[in-house]
Amino acid sequence: MKPHILLTYSCLILGLSLWSCNNGSGGIQGPALLVSWQGNQFGYINEEGETVVPAQFAFAMPFAEGYGAINIGGDASKGYMPEGGKWGFVNQDGKIKINPKYFSPVLSGAPFNLRELGDVSHEGYIFSEGLAAVKDITKYWKYINMQDSVVIDGSKLRILSARRFHDGIANVLIDNSPTGEDLWAYIDKKGNIVIPPSFKFPAEFEDGLAFVVDARNRRKVIDRQGNELYKQYIFVTPFHNGYAAVRPYWRGQKKVDDLTKRRVVLIDRDGAFHTPPDFDWIGRFGEGMAPALVGSKLAHPIIYPQLLTSTEETGGKWGFIDYKGEFKINPTYQEAKGFINGFAPVKRGGLWGYLRPDRSMISGFEFRWAGFFENGLAPVRLGPIHNDYDGLYAYINTSGEIIWIERGRG
Repeated sequence: MKPHILLTYSCLILGLSLWSCNNGSGGIQGPALLVSWQGNQFGYINEEGETVVPAQFAFAMPFAEGYGAINIGGDASKGYMPEGGKWGFVNQDGKIKINPKYFSPVLSGAPFNLRELGDVSHEGYIFSEGLAAVKDITKYWKYINMQDSVVIDGSKLRILSARRFHDGIANVLIDNSPTGEDLWAYIDKKGNIVIPPSFKFPAEFEDGLAFVVDARNRRKVIDRQGNELYKQYIFVTPFHNGYAAVRPYWRGQKKVDDLTKRRVVLIDRDGAFHTPPDFDWIGRFGEGMAPALVGSKLAHPIIYPQLLTSTEETGGKWGFIDYKGEFKINPTYQEAKGFINGFAPVKRGGLWGYLRPDRSMISGFEFRWAGFFENGLAPVRLGPIHNDYDGLYAYINTSGEIIWIERGRG
């Protein structure tokens, strides 16, 4: 089993980018536990690598706000959230606080059409702002609190997919909206619809703005009242400190073959260009910098039925730019992810390491895969220098010390 399968489904390609790819456990109360596994069973360890909840579950989700969701009786062999089984929640003492009684959605593999994308883009079984989306015996989702009381009845709203709350608002997919198709809406924590079902894809609000795709397949930016601000861009990242990375709709470049000519730029809140179109890709900002790719070539497009097209680039070099689009760390890396909690995974020579904002490294390039730091630890896949442990998954601390290694891979 691999740690990256524990990420929520907002990390799928939604539109044209991967963006919410840390575990999203903001608002944690007290020290968080981390998912561990032994063979095909999951449990939890603490920040010292000590077992708190022995590996005994079919699956376990990252801790958020003091609770972790666990699955009993499901099958996670496909590497996704299990199909089947029942879901409940444990606390930081490893005690079951919400009995396993909730259901998993039925998932299919990528590429997804828009209806299937609605299923897999849920963010269930992770608490946010005191509420968690869970699926009952019907096809609908609902939101419960930490006492397992229903706060938002999804059957009344006909919620087919539900995402986490962010700044008091969450995205939900409404079954057979007034237009006759399944569309996304925004609700508040009382279950009131604050922006009606209007979107085939919505992003969460950041800096008071959100990128959406409306029912007519138009990409646009809206404010928290649902007002359209502008619509000439394809979103790449959400807004951060007033700026977002986008692909403009260049004239005459709407065909897949023209994607080789597209570039990514930064825009400000007014939708105006803030940098020249010099970049092949720009990631999410952190520590005042964002990973940026230059000099790459288009490998091939990925076509998603009905709407979504993504691309893969090959070659080129990654560095880190500021809000002006100027490189603060020169493009010398094979790959790079954004700074989260003070560290950015970077790749050179086929192996990953961790970069600090001052350009120093935790250690060398020694991992086959590197996740983000959360609560002082990061999941990694060990590399050749680790000898007999090469290829195994582990957690490291901010000093680069290994505090836990997987056992009994099945």
